[in-house]
Amino acid sequence: MSVIKSIELVGSSPESFEKAVKHAIDEAKKTIRNIRRVEVDGMEVLMENDQVVSYQTKIKLFFMVER
Repeated sequence: MSVIKSIELVGSSPESFEKAVKHAIDEAKKTIRNIRRVEVDGMEVLMENDQVVSYQTKIKLFFMVER
């Protein structure tokens, strides 16, 4: 029987929501193994002077717990 753990992360990118998600996953992969699923929980755009400066995504990342 396996156990799955979840954590929440926020990724950002000046280019797109897709790249913000990828950035969060890439950073998580540096310290987490056995990632099984990622859910996008929210998206946000940061603006300055009426211009988009950053796309942010809140994700929930699910991975298997190792013994």
